[in-house]
Amino acid sequence: MPFLRFLSAGVLAAATALGAQTEPDNLSASEPAGELTLQQAISLSAGRNPEIAALASEVRAREGRVLQARALPNPEISGTTENLGGDIAKTGGVQSTFQLGQRLELGGDRAARTGAARAALDLGRSDLESRRLEIVARTTRAFIDVLSAQRRLELSTGAVRLAEELKITVAARVEAGKVSPIEETRAEVSLASERIERERAAADLAAARSRLAATWGSTSPRFERAAGDLDMVPILPSLESVAGMIERHPEVGRWTAEIAEREALLRIEQARAVPDVTVGGGYRHFEVGEGAFVATVTLPLPLFDRNRGGKIEAGERIARAREERRAAIVRLRQSADEARSFLARSRAEVRSLREQVIPAAESVYEAVSEGYRLGKFGYMEVLDARRTLAAVRLQLVRAQTELQHAFADLQRITAAPMNDLTNGEQQK
Repeated sequence: MPFLRFLSAGVLAAATALGAQTEPDNLSASEPAGELTLQQAISLSAGRNPEIAALASEVRAREGRVLQARALPNPEISGTTENLGGDIAKTGGVQSTFQLGQRLELGGDRAARTGAARAALDLGRSDLESRRLEIVARTTRAFIDVLSAQRRLELSTGAVRLAEELKITVAARVEAGKVSPIEETRAEVSLASERIERERAAADLAAARSRLAATWGSTSPRFERAAGDLDMVPILPSLESVAGMIERHPEVGRWTAEIAEREALLRIEQARAVPDVTVGGGYRHFEVGEGAFVATVTLPLPLFDRNRGGKIEAGERIARAREERRAAIVRLRQSADEARSFLARSRAEVRSLREQVIPAAESVYEAVSEGYRLGKFGYMEVLDARRTLAAVRLQLVRAQTELQHAFADLQRITAAPMNDLTNGEQQK
């Protein structure tokens, strides 16, 4: 299956896997030991990434806050004994009073408190979604890097093979006395250089595999090879389709939740301006043997503190959150435009290299190599043609890697699956 299909399916699978987040120690998913697809890599990151696990714990903590916010104030019981040690004739004897009191929240404190807790929960969920999208994008880019490193290692191995074949050809011509032994030495130096490049490519692949495994918290990757296709070229999405998807990005949703939370906090501040009433009732016992019922009402007088400053602060924080949301939309649209422009440039570069540059370089190398065997060209012409061919092949790999990175970035910015961006179309 082509790489971009993996990307689309992987994102959709991640949404399902991330929605059923569990503790890392209880995961049933395991890293495959053979080939690894993008869908599998995203599922592993979704289940094991410690950043996602941390935010999932925060969401559960905020669920507890909602539960607590719904609770009514506890009633209070009190007891008082008066006139201890006094003259019974003058004081009436010892008086003992027992009361039960209950605070009544008159300003809608409980509803406002619950609303704020629910808004904080929504904000936590938005933060979790944003981090999930970020981890998906990070995993996708790391997966692309592994594909790219695999391709570079394949090219380096092919370059070593060509260098070995050329050395054999040069050695035969030296033995036949047609060229100087110096050319054989040059061929040996070139072969040694290509082998060094192959070892470097192998080291780069090992590093890329480790970076990919780190996205799901592993320090020693078990998979042997990433299964994907760098050759697939995505259709360039229209400006209108990209712009229309910005509003559903989790970062925009996060600021929407932030505004809702701050509006709920404003309602709390408004409720605090209304004083609560505490009512109570009980029984008073007199030492002389009589008893009576008592009732109390406590009402703070809002003469000095009407929570005016708290309401002003909460209102200004709402205004700030709204401006932050507008800024996030502008920033995402700018990033989407840049990613789309880079995608268009990378598409053109890949097509030019595949359809024009590489075929020409291969033709030149084949002609020069054949001409060298026939004695029409010198060794340096063959070496230059081979190096040119190797360079443009590596250039194609870099361009393809940048193309896939650009498309992954566009997906992250728009928070859209590939099929939504390209209407299900893709090109080979």
